[in-house]
Amino acid sequence: METFAAMEISVCLGGCGTVSARAYLLLGARFVEPHRLPAGSALLVERGRIAAVDEEAVLRSLHPSAETIELGGAILLPGLIDTHTHFFEWVRRLHGIDLTGVDRIDRLREALLRQRDRVDDGRRWITGSGWDPAFGRQGLDRSLLDGLFPSIPVTLWSSDFHTVWCNSEALRRAGVIDGAQAPPGGSIGRRKDGSPDGLLHETAWQLIERAQPPESESVRRRWITEAVRRAWALGLTAVHSMEPGSTAQSYRTLARRRQLGLRVVHHTPLSELDARIAREESETARGGDGAPPDGEAGWVLDGGVKIFMDGSLGSHTAFMEDAYPEGGRGRLVLAADELLDVVLRAARRGIAPAIHAIGDAAVDTVVEVLERAAHRLSGEGRTLPVDTRIEHAQFIATSTLDRLARLPVACAMQAVHLAGDIALLRELHPRSGRRAFRLRSMLDRGIRVVLGSDAPVASIDPRRGICAAVARRADNDRNGEPWHMEEALTVAEAIEGYTRAAAAMASASRGRWGALEPGRVADLVALDPAGEMDDPFAWRDAPVRMTMVDGVVVHEDLR
Repeated sequence: METFAAMEISVCLGGCGTVSARAYLLLGARFVEPHRLPAGSALLVERGRIAAVDEEAVLRSLHPSAETIELGGAILLPGLIDTHTHFFEWVRRLHGIDLTGVDRIDRLREALLRQRDRVDDGRRWITGSGWDPAFGRQGLDRSLLDGLFPSIPVTLWSSDFHTVWCNSEALRRAGVIDGAQAPPGGSIGRRKDGSPDGLLHETAWQLIERAQPPESESVRRRWITEAVRRAWALGLTAVHSMEPGSTAQSYRTLARRRQLGLRVVHHTPLSELDARIAREESETARGGDGAPPDGEAGWVLDGGVKIFMDGSLGSHTAFMEDAYPEGGRGRLVLAADELLDVVLRAARRGIAPAIHAIGDAAVDTVVEVLERAAHRLSGEGRTLPVDTRIEHAQFIATSTLDRLARLPVACAMQAVHLAGDIALLRELHPRSGRRAFRLRSMLDRGIRVVLGSDAPVASIDPRRGICAAVARRADNDRNGEPWHMEEALTVAEAIEGYTRAAAAMASASRGRWGALEPGRVADLVALDPAGEMDDPFAWRDAPVRMTMVDGVVVHEDLR
């Protein structure tokens, strides 16, 4: 028998964004908090929306010709939304060198050799990621890459995407060999003789970005389309992505062609904020209403502006109250007054700041700046944009939490990082570790918490994120070491962070996604966890039985 997915994926790739002509009656689902419906409820999906929720007989009378989808006891939820990705970097990682899991620096050469032939296929530039940031403090050098890739430029990101490892050819093209200087907030690693060692830290990656030719537009669109299928298979129907406008343009092109099939909220890099403001002011001056071009509406949405305030834990650049073992506390990328200027510039245009802050000292600085900004805006009759958010907030003091609770600011959290960071927390910050990933403390104070992955830094799989927020165990392993369980969420709260709360973090989507209610867009996922519903590991391993986007079945594994 032909599956719904087989019938419909071609429809989506050829016309996702065009209202589905099919009507479906979804039967046999189970429902859990926070999206519990009465037992035996059925959903009628028509013209891309949830048309009604009621008993089967009632819905059949409303639409006798609706096709039946029997979910077989799977749990039906709104489509899952990842509120923090670098989506095209995740896409790119699927096609580059992957050094994830290489646990010793002396094993890098072997891993590179295994993958060299696969990626050295006539490309103008080889990319990859996944190496342990600790290798940067253990003598990692461009000479290793030069021996394997002497003539083609190679740039490989650390697993936390805060350092890029380059061979000599990449450094030459970026001007680093000839003396180019790092932009503010970044640094170039040096050997003892003062020559570049191949490591570009924090904002110094911009030197590479300017030199590296982008993939062709056709390659980008093909890679994105392939990756979206993977996202569907994980139950994802929308992502927030922090990346350059050139990448967002690829999403917009696919949306206009009715070929995207994934909702994308694009957050502008700080380096492109002025251009965005100028573009929006020009549109206003021409009398435009700000509506997106035909085909983009509901698919590619403008988010906030992504602002970096510190680095990462693994790179020892997150700005902490306590010193790292080797000394130093990390660093701020922007001074407090510089951040205030950016926040005010964005807020006055209605653009929400999305501020990266990992260390507790960085988060405290950000909260102080947001307090000052809220006061200044209040005097102008304005407020902080409703989607203002702190990204990561991995460490936060109780006093800072109390002040944050008085601001209209959300925390975009990636619980999946905790699963991989417990050993690092114990090693680097045993005292500060109690301040890490304080999800329960945030919710109990009324702070909005939304969940995501930071992919490709961590797994984009939302099931792993749900598990991590509840289990708080090393490597998401049932037998792994737990970390401060008093900060755990319930399964229902974690699901909320991936659904209704996440949908509310995009102003243009508010009230359209994220709930099993009539009138909502029919972005749905059916998961089939085995065991108790409050067991996070049942959700980690739950098969995705069906994913529906805009009323179209795009993934199906019903049995």
